[in-house]
Amino acid sequence: MVLNLIPEEQYGFRKRHSTMDQILYFAQSVRDAYNMKPTNHIITLFLDLSKAFEKVRKNKLLVKCHNECNIRGRALPWISNFLNNRFFRVKYQSGISKIFRSYQGIP
Repeated sequence: MVLNLIPEEQYGFRKRHSTMDQILYFAQSVRDAYNMKPTNHIITLFLDLSKAFEKVRKNKLLVKCHNECNIRGRALPWISNFLNNRFFRVKYQSGISKIFRSYQGIP
């Protein structure tokens, strides 16, 4: 079953799609708009999400889940447990680092 949760316009997190595809699509859209008479306008929004997950404040996210998303009951403690007390290690080739605790960001 295909749910189609990611729109066609999104290039990140999709197989056989890359940043270059999005840049080429944007460039072609600008050329197409410029060539139209009268000229069409293009509105563009660029988001840099490269560190988005590293900067999330978990407590603020939990408050937002409660207040704005109306998450109640056992779901909120489950989300909190998922976000907090996280540990990680890095594997590179045949080596594995020591274990580190994650204090901010989300998995």
